[in-house]
Amino acid sequence: MRADLCSPLSHYLKENPNDKPSQPIFQIFISRRLINAHCGGPFDTAFKSTKPFDYIAYHPIRSRSPGTHSHRICAIDLLVNNAGVLRAIGRVTDIDADDWWREVEINLRGSFLCSQAVLPGMITRKRGRIINVASGGGLSAFDCFSAYSTSKTALIRLSESLAIENKEYGIVVFAIHPGNVRTSMSEYLHDSEVVGQRAPWMQQTWRQRFAEATDTPIERSVTLVLQLAAGHADGLSGRYFDAEDNLTELLAHADEIQSKDLYTLRLQELSEI
Repeated sequence: MRADLCSPLSHYLKENPNDKPSQPIFQIFISRRLINAHCGGPFDTAFKSTKPFDYIAYHPIRSRSPGTHSHRICAIDLLVNNAGVLRAIGRVTDIDADDWWREVEINLRGSFLCSQAVLPGMITRKRGRIINVASGGGLSAFDCFSAYSTSKTALIRLSESLAIENKEYGIVVFAIHPGNVRTSMSEYLHDSEVVGQRAPWMQQTWRQRFAEATDTPIERSVTLVLQLAAGHADGLSGRYFDAEDNLTELLAHADEIQSKDLYTLRLQELSEI
């Protein structure tokens, strides 16, 4: 992987050489910053990004039936779905319906399409890992952020569904919260007049994080992705992990996590408290 494109990854791999995922590998970090294809081929040119939404449209597979496009894609062992947007801010009574739905399409349908594209090959080879970058915003409801929360909640559930559907093929799937990383998304929440008008509490939260330097270092997010990509947590496929989690410590309690169905989206009833 090119160090100039992703120096935190390069540094981590140098410090932890045994954590390199198996080869051959095709890693996709889908964002404006990086679309990097190790094995080349047409897949890396099949994405089209339209600013300002980081919207990734995979045209060669949108019009095809599942399973008919696998010959177009080289051997992919790892897919990281990282495309996301947070722009549809406002209450349901006020927000434009198309803007609301577009956010859901980017955050949810984009990951679905990319997963649908790579799964046939993974199933054939009986191996593969998919990491969906969700958000802590998918665990709770927030005033004026219904599109984002809805899409991320659905992405967490999609991750679990994919893990269940493909367990027999040796494919593992995770959803993660990368933490409160300083990105163009968080900078928008920090700077935008729209956010200040519609959700001033959110803007205040991010301005405080930036001022106090309590945002999440990107290296922490990268470390979690690489630990999952290296197979450390394969036995907990379908779960949701946070970059702030100590994955090593969690893995020591893997049996308990499985037996109690922890780190999943579940409804807790009064009788269970």
